[in-house]
Amino acid sequence: MPHPHLLVERDAVACRLLLARPERHNALDPVMTRALRNALAEDRQAPVILGSTDPRVFCAGADLSIPDAGRAAGSDLLYECCEIIITRPGPVIAAVGGPAVGGGAQLATAADLRIAGPGAAALDRPAGP
Repeated sequence: MPHPHLLVERDAVACRLLLARPERHNALDPVMTRALRNALAEDRQAPVILGSTDPRVFCAGADLSIPDAGRAAGSDLLYECCEIIITRPGPVIAAVGGPAVGGGAQLATAADLRIAGPGAAALDRPAGP
């Protein structure tokens, strides 16, 4: 069943997994992270492109608006996602167009290849010219 905050596009060549919760900067909650884990595990041979439907943000990490128990469950699921990314035979490419914070940075770091746009480093740039 499709998840409202994870867009899954499969074709004969690859699978695109796009985080689609722009109103929360793609913050991860347990339900969304479980959907991501399941999609990553579905076909471990297929190349995966992990990105965002909003080019201004990759992932803000954990959803801080949920209770601690929910964030803890989401964290466990995030580690499962990273383990799948690291151990699957098919490559995972993280297309990072905007900030990747906390769990978002973990997802990007676990990928086999990271492609970062100019906005990906926006949080690390000093102010000014």
